[in-house]
Formats: sequence, structure tokens, C-alpha cells
Amino acid sequence: MAPVAEEIISSSTPSGQNYKVACIALDLTGRKLIDEICHIGAYCPPDKAFSQYVMPHRDISRSASITFGIRIFTSFGRYRALKDVKTMKTMKTKSEYSTLTDFMEWLKEIKGTSDGILLAFHDNKNQTVTPFLMGALERYKMTDDFFQVVKGFVCCQDIAEDNPELKTKPVTLRALAKRLLQLEDNNSSGGVFHSAKDRARIVYELLQKILETESDLNAAELVKYASTRSQEMENLENQRRLAEKVRSLRPIFASKIRRGRKDRNRAVILRRYLIDAKLDYEDLSKAFESGQKETVTEVVSTKTQAKKKEKDMEELIDMIVTFFKDGGGAKRDMNGNVNVKKLGQGDGQPNGASTSSTETDEDEFEEAKETPEITAQ
Repeated sequence: MAPVAEEIISSSTPSGQNYKVACIALDLTGRKLIDEICHIGAYCPPDKAFSQYVMPHRDISRSASITFGIRIFTSFGRYRALKDVKTMKTMKTKSEYSTLTDFMEWLKEIKGTSDGILLAFHDNKNQTVTPFLMGALERYKMTDDFFQVVKGFVCCQDIAEDNPELKTKPVTLRALAKRLLQLEDNNSSGGVFHSAKDRARIVYELLQKILETESDLNAAELVKYASTRSQEMENLENQRRLAEKVRSLRPIFASKIRRGRKDRNRAVILRRYLIDAKLDYEDLSKAFESGQKETVTEVVSTKTQAKKKEKDMEELIDMIVTFFKDGGGAKRDMNGNVNVKKLGQGDGQPNGASTSSTETDEDEFEEAKETPEITAQ
């Protein structure tokens, strides 16, 4: 299918263009880019909602299960069911492809005779909505059809941060809902923030409050915050490159991260210095081979922010040097290059098999979130 002509959304969009605003939220199996969507929820008034659970290949991580209140149960080692952890009700699920197809039909119905849809969301700057949705659409070659209907994405948090009354206040979804909608949640299963469908509706109501309107949202007020197809595709590629860089650093921190939560949190902090400096396994390996500890010290002290904290810098240098002195633990090809597994579209998704039910976030590195410093460069 030939790529469709991309419509550039900006504050100069002609006033004659008539966009509708819908809100979306996703439940995921985890926070790593190889994780999957397990629930798509969307909302557009009056009372037009979309909600469909997806049966993922991966099991849902412990932290995601607590956040979204759902879990996969396996019977007799082969029959899998997605259930609400509080009521134990089995959710009706579809495949990811069928869910995306239904979601596309819902969007077309919402679009009607308008010029397109602006899709709003709120993910606390975790970059978990658009990259996962774009990745899923790309897998099934639905991207072109999707952007014939959806003309851009709008982050609710950007709008809240631009509001003078909210600039100095927390703008997470829970904080905004408590302040503007008087919604409170004790974070227990079955709460108002667990379901993607409910969160999508809450985002719409928050935008109404922030923009001070009780009627349908006016897309003209949101257009200047909208991101285009090319921007979201670039964001997805940036996330993939970042994930690959994070994975390359895994061997260096693996021994520390498996000792316990305290050591794991410490390893994540130290690893962040390398991620922010755009250093990966290959960079550190070359530094060690060229001058061992002296060169590693020079690289860490000049390229990372660890130099601002002497204790962190010394611990980070010691971990890197110790790792490579012990052999590095990395397999090399015939040319001596490190074989670091690259992250692809289907990486980590076994064909029809689930991951171990004992898998937790502590057993693996979480994908590091890209910082403003990296994004700006």
C-alpha cells in the first residue's frame, strides 16, 4: 500500500477543518518496549466508548497486574484466561489484530463527516501510549489506514502544564483527577483508574475542566499541542534505539540487579548516567580495551553526570572495570565484535507460547525512559 500524504497539523490549520476529539488509554503487560497491549479503551461523547481486552502472548508483569487490576491465569499448563484480580471475572478477549480492526471501525464511526480525529491521552510522560499503539499498527500494516482517520495525538499533560493555575501543581492523572474532578482512588483493584476505558473518559473530562467547557471539546484549542505521524514514528524509532542501548548494558549490571530491590534500584540509578550520556556496551568495551581503568575513568568523568556525585562515579567505574576484567561475559563473533541482540518488532514474543508465570520486573531490566536531555539532542 502506498503511503498516504501526511497532513501537517499546526496552529495555522485552516479554521474550515473540522476535527473531533477522542481520548484513548492502554493497559499493557509491562513497561518494556517488547511488552504488549492487553486492553484498549477509548471515549468520545456522547457516551460513545470503546473497550476491548486483548490476549497477549506474554504474561502480565507483577507491577502491571497491580496497576491495571488484571492477570493471566493458566490452567493445565495450556489454557490461558485474562481475569480481573478482584472479582476473578474472565474478560472476553480478542487477538491484537482483531482488536485493532474493531478500534479502527470505531474511529471511522466517530469521525463521521468530520475531517478527522485528534486522539488525546495521558500517560504521565512515560511514553507508553503512542509507541505501543504505533508499534502494534506497524506490525499489521495498518498505519496508513489509521492516519487517514486520526490526524494527530495530543498529550493531556502538555495542556495541563501550559495552564497558569496548574503549572506549579502535580499533573499526573491521579493528581489532576483529584484536584479537578474530585476523584480519589485507594489504588486497590477495581478502582476508577484501573480500566483503560475509565481512564480514557477521565482524560476527556479533565480536558473539559482545563479548557473550561462543558460541551464537546473544541479541536481548535488542542491543535497546537498535536503531534503528527512523522513525529510519532520518529519517537517510536528513538524508543527502539534507546531500548537497544539499554539491553546492551544489561550484562554489566545483571549481577547487581538480581540481588534484591535495593541493589536493583541502585543499579538503575547508575545505569541512568550511561543512558543519558548515550554510552552503550560497545563504547565501554572499547574504552576498557584501550586503557583499562584509566580510560574508563576518563569516559565516565567527562561524558556522564556521575562526576557531580563522587560516590556514584567511583561505584560506576568499579562496576564497569570489574565486569570487563572478569571477561565481560559477552559472546563475540569471528571479527571480535560483541553480539548484542537487537530489539525487533517481534522480539520477546514467542509464537503462541506464554512467558513464565513467575516472571517479574525484578528479573529483568526495565526499559529506561528517555530523558529530556536525550530528546532534545
